[in-house]
Amino acid sequence: MMAVEIFVPQSLTINLWVVLFFATLIPLLAKLSIEANTRRVRARRRRNGFCERCSYDLRGLASSRCPECGLEKVGRPAVVAIDRQS
Repeated sequence: MMAVEIFVPQSLTINLWVVLFFATLIPLLAKLSIEANTRRVRARRRRNGFCERCSYDLRGLASSRCPECGLEKVGRPAVVAIDRQS
């Protein structure tokens, strides 16, 4: 049988800038991913007529404020019926 020798270094040298780069990059990518997902979810809620913050159904409401959380609706103004008695 043949003996196999495995080389094990006594010390491992890693540059500090490599460690700092990855220590900064990973949380930054996580934060950007979370923000992109939040923007996408809020845009979908807004597009479908729901409150961006609490997902309350805002379709058919006359006011521009969410009755559930109080967030002011942005975008198109609310449709208000005007009573014209001439």
